[in-house]
Amino acid sequence: MNRLAKHTQGFSMVEVLVSLTILGFGLLALAKLQATTLFGADRAKQITEAINAGQAAMENLRNFATIGDYVGIVNESYDTTATASSWDNTIYSLDSTVDDTDKNYKKIRMDVSWTDQRNEPQTVTLSSTISRSDPVVGGRFMLADNIAPITPP
Repeated sequence: MNRLAKHTQGFSMVEVLVSLTILGFGLLALAKLQATTLFGADRAKQITEAINAGQAAMENLRNFATIGDYVGIVNESYDTTATASSWDNTIYSLDSTVDDTDKNYKKIRMDVSWTDQRNEPQTVTLSSTISRSDPVVGGRFMLADNIAPITPP
């Protein structure tokens, strides 16, 4: 009997089952990691698109052509869909709040909100100040006639 035990090679059934169990748990953990990574990447993409939409709306407000347009900067809300990718159907709601307590500038707060993959509401807030300076007057200093050109020595 001792002679048979010395020549036996291979794994017992218990060793195989323990190995398969450990391998199974490892594969499940890897699948969970993959799902979490994909969700994180999608959330980062949505945040980037929300910031881009908010900045575009803020620049739209900032690009006034006359003082009359500046006076017309008021609170507004609207929805937009990001166009960076054709497979993303996220709708972003933009809500601008204008604080015009000072006559020389307006404080703009742009709230961009959307619902993520898990149906949880997300919000990004951008803030800026828009000065009341007439764009026509802004470039006049470049057109001054009495400034001598700089000549090298």
